[in-house]
Amino acid sequence: MNAMSLPDRLQLGRSLREDRDDLARRLTAEWFEDHPEFEPAHPPLARQRTREDFSFLVDFLAAAIEADSDAAFSDMVAWTARVLEARSVPRAVLADSLRRIERALATQLPEESLAAVRPVLAAGQVVIAAPLAQTGESELGIAASVYLQAVLQGDRRAALSVATEALRDGVSVADVYLEILQGALYEVGRRWEGNRITVADEHLATVITQWVLAQLYEKLEIPAAHRGRVVVTGIEGEQHQVGANMVADMLEADGWNVRFLGANVPRAAVLTSVEEHRADVLGISTTMLLHLSQVEQLVRGARERFGSDLRIVVGGAAFRFNPQVARELGADAYAPDLKSAVTTLRELG
Repeated sequence: MNAMSLPDRLQLGRSLREDRDDLARRLTAEWFEDHPEFEPAHPPLARQRTREDFSFLVDFLAAAIEADSDAAFSDMVAWTARVLEARSVPRAVLADSLRRIERALATQLPEESLAAVRPVLAAGQVVIAAPLAQTGESELGIAASVYLQAVLQGDRRAALSVATEALRDGVSVADVYLEILQGALYEVGRRWEGNRITVADEHLATVITQWVLAQLYEKLEIPAAHRGRVVVTGIEGEQHQVGANMVADMLEADGWNVRFLGANVPRAAVLTSVEEHRADVLGISTTMLLHLSQVEQLVRGARERFGSDLRIVVGGAAFRFNPQVARELGADAYAPDLKSAVTTLRELG
């Protein structure tokens, strides 16, 4: 944690992103000058991927500073190290990349900014130097395990059958969402991280789960009375929408009139939808820490246009390392999971 205010952290994050591409190009050129042995096979592709890797690290550095969370950066570095090791890339390469970023930033940032950057990068180096925790297999229940196999095999009918059988056995829709669908998708992510499935497998599992959600929606019992009006949206640049989709469904089943906008929605379109829907609550889902600055812009735009009468609730993995940042961004509340989202909106209502 550092002593910078949220506006200062957001400004530093913006500054890092503005310089990111130039920094990544310079660091890539420097890296290949030091390691010419890595280039001969596919020069353009090697340089492109190296630039992308440096850009990725700078993006997450900026996001961790905005979130005021060294732990968020450490978690990302640990995840990256596991992914690289599963693909036979030694973690020393990652440690060297962080050192190069720090050296480059030391020549261009003012001392106050550098004082905020260094502890975050140091936290990443600590993780790399320590034995990496292995995620292993999750302890899925029988239904979730069968569902997992169905989505990995591309069998959407079998996947739907697992979910509907659970409902017939008396499992609530919320628990089907949480324990079966979400649990299986978390395991899909772990398997991709460990290089045991491909990106195509991961995307297939997500697409099938979205289709299953659409089928289960038809089975929800929607109350006649409404608690209020809600717009649920993913942030601009955010590609993940399954979690927000589940929240929207559960809120509708709890009596809210919900307009679900999906993922990657431009800020202006969200605000227009809030106005058209006459929303009482705006729910913002953010999975990636990288998108906190977009959350701040959306919340600020909503406050300027609708004032404090519009209640704003944020949720998603982006806030899990520092939930307090939700209040700093101007939100009324943070809902860490599906069930708490329902409870939080009830309390706000």
